[in-house]
Amino acid sequence: MSKHLVIDGDNMLYRAYFKFGQFTSKTGEPSGIIFGLPYMLRGLLTKVKPFMVTVAFDGGRDKARTDILPGYKIRELKLGFDKEAFMEQKMVIMGLLQNMNCMVVHKLGTEADDHIYTLARHDTLNDIETVIVSADKDFHQMISEMVTVWYPNKDIMLTHKNLHRYFPYTPTEALQYLCLTGDDSDKIPGVPGIGEKRARQFMDGTYNYPNMKVLQETVKRNRKLIDLRHHWIFHNRGTKVPYLNEKPRFNMIEIAKVARRYDCTTLTRVDFITGFKDLI
Repeated sequence: MSKHLVIDGDNMLYRAYFKFGQFTSKTGEPSGIIFGLPYMLRGLLTKVKPFMVTVAFDGGRDKARTDILPGYKIRELKLGFDKEAFMEQKMVIMGLLQNMNCMVVHKLGTEADDHIYTLARHDTLNDIETVIVSADKDFHQMISEMVTVWYPNKDIMLTHKNLHRYFPYTPTEALQYLCLTGDDSDKIPGVPGIGEKRARQFMDGTYNYPNMKVLQETVKRNRKLIDLRHHWIFHNRGTKVPYLNEKPRFNMIEIAKVARRYDCTTLTRVDFITGFKDLI
């Protein structure tokens, strides 16, 4: 079956930044993302062997969600994080990927999660297997026979058959579990007093929460924030995926320009670039 590799772009950007953050060009420009993201993506091409790659980037916080929870996704920057260098490299990498035969998706005010849900929904309708690459647990609610998640933290493929081995829920339970526990990374509070253990117990019917009104109100709010299908139905149904490029293209000249500027010679090696060149 044809496989479409769909990348959570910002998730991979952060991984590249912290793994290769010490890399700089000869002139001192930060280059960890410029080298690191294509390097990690090249490894995924070898493992997954997709016919197509789409990288979806965040365009900022979603207004429909911040109207519900103003503190949603307001994150404190980690010590030593250079936001300016990160954003500069993000702009470069978005252009670079378009010249490396990848489709790039980005729209101001729209989150990558919602683009990825729309892409996977389209793939399923067209009998195409979607492989999502992200460490974000929100995508676990999408796992099915047609949708899998490559979990980079453990280098494993999460499927509808094995998800419960690595997390305390199945794909059909993922949304309820996340609504109960909340999401620290997105600043979504869970039900007060319910952690991982009690969430599992509540779902199994072995724990009775003392205040059902609080539980129901919290879960109802969190579902509007976390449920990607719900958000698609009420906010994204019928909208087109905002591709930055009309179709995949491979432009070695533009790739070489970036490689020279950032002293990333790996990007122009024949054995490295062939995987990208062979994409549709």
